[in-house]
Amino acid sequence: MMTLNVAEESTVSAIERTTFPTQQIFQGKLLVISDMPAVRETLSFVSNSGFDVSFVVPTPNIDAIARSLAVDVALIDLSCGLETCIEFLNTLCQYCMVVVLGGQATTEQDRVTLLESGAEDFLVEGVGKRELVARLRVCLRAARETTRFAHHRGYSFDNWSLNSRSGVLNTPNGSSISLTATEMTILIAMLDRPDEVLAREEIINLTRLHAGEVVGRSVDVVIMRLRRKIAAVDPSWVLIKTVRGAGYRLTLDDEAPL
Repeated sequence: MMTLNVAEESTVSAIERTTFPTQQIFQGKLLVISDMPAVRETLSFVSNSGFDVSFVVPTPNIDAIARSLAVDVALIDLSCGLETCIEFLNTLCQYCMVVVLGGQATTEQDRVTLLESGAEDFLVEGVGKRELVARLRVCLRAARETTRFAHHRGYSFDNWSLNSRSGVLNTPNGSSISLTATEMTILIAMLDRPDEVLAREEIINLTRLHAGEVVGRSVDVVIMRLRRKIAAVDPSWVLIKTVRGAGYRLTLDDEAPL
């Protein structure tokens, strides 16, 4: 491995990077955030599957590091602590897909909290190498295909607007809400069918048509996250309504794709 020092104000963080095998087909850039030598050693094999892997210990300037490396996926080791992990999620979700790696003893409530905070997937320590690589590729595919689908797509409705290229939802009061790729994909699927009641299975099928994927979590969790982000700006706004026993409905006036 080679070591690269990156300075951000008064903080200096050592980034360890694996040597990318030139014979491999490039998959994407992975940033592993962990101070556990065993985790770092275990995950170093991912470079043999086409990933350009960098390792960094938990640090307050993690967003600057992610931007400087232009990472596609960040993997956070939960051993850094739940609160720290959530802080990293809130920051990193603006730049890349984020996966969390936790132990067998991680409670269901903590896993749900992490998913609601923006994690695209939760992996349990001890996951097989082939499965880990496959799930990282799913995250990459969802992000890239969603971006490709949304390249020139936008929506305007009820003084709201969605920029699907940047993943930003602009509210009537001028605020901006950053969406993850999965949140944006589900919102686009519902925008294409305003005032229709969509069952969970229909939403999953529609997101696949849009070349995004809802994998490893429930539609309910993603919609809950969307609602919380919107409510944080104005609790009176209700875009997505639950239809008991049937699914979800997006109620809009004058909805039209740009």
